[in-house]
Amino acid sequence: MFKLVITIGVSKDRNGFTIDAYRPLKTLRTTLTDITPGFSVIDSIGFYKNTQGVGMTEASQVYTFYVGNDETELINRIKKAFTQYVRDTNQESFVSETTEVNVNFES
Repeated sequence: MFKLVITIGVSKDRNGFTIDAYRPLKTLRTTLTDITPGFSVIDSIGFYKNTQGVGMTEASQVYTFYVGNDETELINRIKKAFTQYVRDTNQESFVSETTEVNVNFES
């Protein structure tokens, strides 16, 4: 099984201007709900330098997905949804990490 973690900015575009991310976030979450069995979202704060080298602080969200070993196409579809979000909000990029994990669902 793979753990896919994706972090996105939700408040500033590539130039540091405030964006209204509500509609793009709603579209993103609807798409993710349609194509995945589920995911979690954590609100966070991101600190980074943009492509011009300017230090930025931005509200961010961290999305976590657990995906089967044979679901490469699903990972690609998830990343495609985030690519569309980045385009819709004029973001520079999103951060993606895929790690092989052993998961136990316990009760």
